[in-house]
Amino acid sequence: MTYGVVLVGLGAIGMGYDLRHPTSSRVCTHARAFSTHAAFGALLGVDENEDRRRLFDATYGGPSYASLKEALARHRPSVVVIATPTETHAGVLHGVLEH
Repeated sequence: MTYGVVLVGLGAIGMGYDLRHPTSSRVCTHARAFSTHAAFGALLGVDENEDRRRLFDATYGGPSYASLKEALARHRPSVVVIATPTETHAGVLHGVLEH
């Protein structure tokens, strides 16, 4: 059995740090950690920034979405990772619980 993951926030800790290290021998972000672990299947990304979404799609195969609401309407992930700035965590969590 594999678990789907939605990664909210595609910045430095979401996926950015690992882009400096092209091999999977080093894991510094949530995206690489989940993408290299056999227990996790579908990895979805959420970020308002279109360039980050494109980079996520190219690196991890996507899909990615501009909003959490859209991602959760289309998928039923088992895990939600909040990798956004700290001051936004409560709002993102509220959106997950509301869904």
